[in-house]
Amino acid sequence: MSKERSLFHGWRARTHYLTRNRLFLLRTAASIIASGMIIASVIVIGAVSHGEPKQSPGVSLELSRLHEEFNRLQHEPTPQPRQLAIWLRMLPGPAA
Repeated sequence: MSKERSLFHGWRARTHYLTRNRLFLLRTAASIIASGMIIASVIVIGAVSHGEPKQSPGVSLELSRLHEEFNRLQHEPTPQPRQLAIWLRMLPGPAA
């Protein structure tokens, strides 16, 4: 009378043995880290390719334009109140 063993027969002893095996633990940790890095890379590459056009991760185009306008107004020899009012209207409002 031979009974077939179930798939889970001896799982406690097997896990006990594997968690004491240093090489198994190192390989498992390395595979977890590698798979995490691969998944993160896929997410980042997918977000960049499907998102907006590629830009430098620094300053956005809108902020760059605001900065240029401010510098232009600051270096004007005569005051430009109308241009200043226009520049102030271009500023983003408070975040909601």
